[in-house]
Amino acid sequence: MDIQRNKLGICDFFLLEDIEHQIVSMKLSILDSTFTFNCEKFDLTYMERLHAFLFGDIYYFEDLQISNVYSLEKLEKVNQEFSDFNQKLLQGDISLKEFKEFFYHIWQYQFFYDGNTRTVLGMMKVYIDSYQLPFFIDTNDDLLYGGEIFKSRKLFEKPLEKFFKEK
Repeated sequence: MDIQRNKLGICDFFLLEDIEHQIVSMKLSILDSTFTFNCEKFDLTYMERLHAFLFGDIYYFEDLQISNVYSLEKLEKVNQEFSDFNQKLLQGDISLKEFKEFFYHIWQYQFFYDGNTRTVLGMMKVYIDSYQLPFFIDTNDDLLYGGEIFKSRKLFEKPLEKFFKEK
C-alpha cells in the first residue's frame, strides 16, 4: 500500500489512516456555515479550501489542491454548476433527491488525490447549515469512504416537527 507523504512522518499505512480519520472526523463535526475560508460563494475554490482545512494538519498544501488533470474549461463548467445549484437553493426549490444527486455528481469528479468523499460531505454539511435545509447527515464513521454516503440512508430529510422545533 502506498503511503501518502505527510507532515507527521508516518510510514505505517494503517496508523496514518487512523490518525487521519480521527483528525478529519473531529473537523467535520465542528464544521458549519461560519467556516467561510474567505470565500464569498460556494464553488470549487471553497471546496479546495475546505479540503485543505480537513487535511491540512496531515498533508502538505501542494498535495491538497485540485488535481491538474482538469482543464480550465472543465473547472469553469463545474463552477457554473455550483452557481446554478446555489441559485436553485436560493429559490427554495430543492428536494433531498436533487441535493444528493448534485453532490454525487460533484463527488464523481474525484478532484483530490484522497479524501473526496469527506470533502464533499463537508460541503453538504455546510450547505445544509447555510441554507437551513431540512436535511440531516449522519456523519457516523462507517460510510465516509468510497462514496457510500450517496447510496445510503445516512442522508435524509429531518422529520418536519423536529425541523420546525429547531428554528
